[in-house]
Amino acid sequence: MSDSERNIHLTWTVSRYNFHSTDGIRVRVEADAANLMTTKIFAYQLLPLKPGTDEKVGQFDHICSPVDIEEYPEDTPIPGSRPAWFRLDYVDVMLRSREETQAFIDEIIEDVRRLKSTLDLTDTLLPGGAIWIGTPPEDEDE
Repeated sequence: MSDSERNIHLTWTVSRYNFHSTDGIRVRVEADAANLMTTKIFAYQLLPLKPGTDEKVGQFDHICSPVDIEEYPEDTPIPGSRPAWFRLDYVDVMLRSREETQAFIDEIIEDVRRLKSTLDLTDTLLPGGAIWIGTPPEDEDE
């Protein structure tokens, strides 16, 4: 692999989660190394304060797009911005089944592949084209 190739390394851990009567699966996916990419690719949104506390909570929303990477700050949201978005190098979620867990991990991997491909623009473009959506107008020469 050359130093000019964009890449990112993802690791994930899966563990049982039990809190009071809630049983689930905790999944943590981390981006811990990258070349020509930031590791802070997980977009979070700041949620309202928990009732009766001053604790602010961020919730994972999606894998960043190139625009998100440019616009969302790292680690903490911009003070006073609404909605308040920010980026982290990990995602930590709770799921209910092995099937949900596998689907979540697969979706993260596919979304990160999509992000990498959108960042890997090359000189090869798609050809131009034209298409009618719906019925085209009748040719007046007939």
